[in-house]
Amino acid sequence: MNVLHINSERSWRGGELQLAYLIEEMSRVENVNIYVMGKSGSKLCSWCNEQGIHFEDAPLRGGADLVSGFRIKVFCKRYAIDIIHAHTSHAHSAMLYAGLMGSDAKMVLHRRVSFPVKNRWLARRKYRSKKIDAIICISKDVKRVLEQTLPNDERLVLIYDSINSARFKQISYEKSFHERYSLPSSKYIVVNTSAVSYEKDYKTFVDTAEIVISSGIDAVFLIVGDGNERKSIEDYVVAKNLSESVFFLGFVNDVSDVFKHASLLLMTSKKEGLGTAILEAFYHKLPVVATKAGGIPEIVRHKKTGMLASVSSANEAAAHVEAVLTQPQLASLLAENGYHLVSEKFKSSTMAMETLTLYKKITSGMPPATSRTVETGDV
Repeated sequence: MNVLHINSERSWRGGELQLAYLIEEMSRVENVNIYVMGKSGSKLCSWCNEQGIHFEDAPLRGGADLVSGFRIKVFCKRYAIDIIHAHTSHAHSAMLYAGLMGSDAKMVLHRRVSFPVKNRWLARRKYRSKKIDAIICISKDVKRVLEQTLPNDERLVLIYDSINSARFKQISYEKSFHERYSLPSSKYIVVNTSAVSYEKDYKTFVDTAEIVISSGIDAVFLIVGDGNERKSIEDYVVAKNLSESVFFLGFVNDVSDVFKHASLLLMTSKKEGLGTAILEAFYHKLPVVATKAGGIPEIVRHKKTGMLASVSSANEAAAHVEAVLTQPQLASLLAENGYHLVSEKFKSSTMAMETLTLYKKITSGMPPATSRTVETGDV
């Protein structure tokens, strides 16, 4: 089986990490050949080159991207591609143009965001296209939202995101964590490792930090990541006189090092398909406080695997942060339960095998079937 993955992002975020996990796992499967198409100079391009994965450049500009569509069609014919798997919106568009130009490869779309399809004719048409054989939703919430546009559509398949523990390498450092990042000495370290973007709602993260610090708790708050909202959040931190308590680390290669030294993960998203950062925190036995956004409640069960606050409620989030930091037994319970959940039910090998099963079904003419349902009530 020959599979072409298409991703139009230049940056490296959760979606690209999940694609890397999928490629790594499927590359070990006999008779499955993996190819990737994306933008030259992207982080995905660099990763593929390092891993020895065939990478093909394409503009992937979105809209009427006939050039990318034609390149996909030609590539599919040259390499006898059986499955085209699109991982972004621009990849979705280009894949459909390849189909209109005559490509007969089966088409799979990955949907990672938990907000409705735009109320535009072309946007809805893209999802309703009969050329798409299956649409993978990374959580029940993503599937539920997409069903607003595609009611009773048997092409919608639930396959959860995952983690791969091999990513987390143990590295020794000469200097302490606080020294390496020029942090003041503190009892607690609260982190968020999400991209600094609108949907991650870092203003609520900063507001939560302000409340916690004003209560007298000795903590620093770290924003570990980058994004188009970074400047505005930096200005917000300065305006609130929190520069000595809230720090921007930017993109960090060794996220395991951050988790190892952190006391708690605080995710304040307004919208979230599932939350790769939460799965990673679970693996590192790090307690989690998060909002009830999107698919988060499917993995964060209140007072079991984490603490849940209402979206945009800094007061609720702060109360949960204070509870976890000051109650060691609660922190330990959440950490152990989270680790148990992710270790048992969110392995990258499971995600890859479920995706491969889907590929085999659609190439053999069988209808897609909903994948496993992860229940965490027994945690």
